[in-house]
Amino acid sequence: MSPAPTSTVVLPLPGGPTVSARWLRDRCTCERCRAGTTHERLLDPDTVVAGGSAEVELDGDALRCRFDDGHVGIVPVDLLELDLARRDRPDPLRGRRCWNLDEPAPFAEFAGPSLDDPARMLELLDRLHLDGAVVVTGAGHDLDAVEAVAGRIGQVLPSNYGRTWEIDATVAPSSAVDSTRALAVHTDLPYRATPPGLQVLLVATTEVAGGASTFADGFALAERLRAEDPDGWALLTTVPFTYDYVRDGVRFHSAWPLIGLDPGGAYSMIRRAPDLVGVPLVDTDRADAVYDALRRWNALLDDPSSQVTRALASGELVIFDNHRLLHGRTGFELGAAGRRRLLGCYLEADEATNRRNVLRARLHGIDPIGVHS
Repeated sequence: MSPAPTSTVVLPLPGGPTVSARWLRDRCTCERCRAGTTHERLLDPDTVVAGGSAEVELDGDALRCRFDDGHVGIVPVDLLELDLARRDRPDPLRGRRCWNLDEPAPFAEFAGPSLDDPARMLELLDRLHLDGAVVVTGAGHDLDAVEAVAGRIGQVLPSNYGRTWEIDATVAPSSAVDSTRALAVHTDLPYRATPPGLQVLLVATTEVAGGASTFADGFALAERLRAEDPDGWALLTTVPFTYDYVRDGVRFHSAWPLIGLDPGGAYSMIRRAPDLVGVPLVDTDRADAVYDALRRWNALLDDPSSQVTRALASGELVIFDNHRLLHGRTGFELGAAGRRRLLGCYLEADEATNRRNVLRARLHGIDPIGVHS
């Protein structure tokens, strides 16, 4: 039995976009179909008849739609245009701005005390979304300072390192992160199904020469790889690589593509930890092509011309997108009495998205319902 044909509707909007009448009925925001400010669904989409039709007219900032089942619906134009844009013109960067390394480093600075102002906090979150990283100056020198800044965004996310964590370099390190050697750019916790979306990192003490932070824009470099080697890009976005993390009381075993895409084809996550990544789970015929693509990808990430170096001072804090940006550091020496002590925590990416949407609605009347950025 073949499915019933779907009727289409030409909308009275610029360009005359065409949509399914059934889909348009499902998008109705009237009080019978959606619940007030929460936007919870009241309509059962299974009750919408396939192949239905609709008469549509523009009524101010909304479409008034009369469907063949007698329902008169309301569809806001701004939300409809957003959905159509996402359907017809997918944005692989989801509104992010690729780093242009010919311009000044993309690290907007915000004074810690200024973040008590909601407008200034919204500016920080806008820049964090756009550029992937911001710096907070005069933040403080202890974990209370880390939690105070993180708490303005949302709830701290515990991990296998605890609720907060400390990196205090030593001449007898137990791991690379506690050592004095340079670290290649990487993302944190790539072995987890969903690694933390944001990292909050405070330089509590720095009394060493060197040890500057390095950052690379993973989404921008993925776009460059796609332009230069589309076949290799396709492999690294689909072939899973194993990740195993084994410590006392901790066992993670997973496999994910190194360049993650969401269902709409936008970049969702970069996973990279050169000391932890295992092997690609790929058939023999494609193995050489995968390793060739991996070599090109690693060369892009590790190229100093792809990276921005920022020597953070004591009391400065950086917030950055762990799904997008890779971070590392230059080497340094402790000397006789030197110390390099960092404090940090993680947040879910959704915490920043939620806080940004709440502030946009409160300060500018922008309803976040349906805004996926």
